[in-house]
Amino acid sequence: AHASLEQLMKQVPLVNTKLKRLTQGTRFQSKAKDSVGCAAVIAAIGHASLVDTSEADTPDKIKQWQDFCVQMRDAAGAVGAAIRAQDQAAATAAMAKLAKSCDDCHAVFHVEALEQTKADEARE
Repeated sequence: AHASLEQLMKQVPLVNTKLKRLTQGTRFQSKAKDSVGCAAVIAAIGHASLVDTSEADTPDKIKQWQDFCVQMRDAAGAVGAAIRAQDQAAATAAMAKLAKSCDDCHAVFHVEALEQTKADEARE
């Protein structure tokens, strides 16, 4: 059994918001264990989403979907690696790549999620 793609993706903004908070300022070092865990959860969701191609209806779309999943997984992995290395600049750069992977995927597969993300960011 596996979780539905919708349920997995609903967790991403919650975990990502926590990750953003934990990697700011002095929390970057003091909360490293928690933030590495958050990055691992996002990487795992990206990896697990590779097999659920229900959003894609052609071979080209399936490849595009899987490429986005890999970008998400690898960017989250890079966030975790940067945190473990105590490299805040690298973590910030990897967080930007992670956000871009989400936005790029949503622009193709889930436009309403991209619009919600923009609204949420405006409130932060």
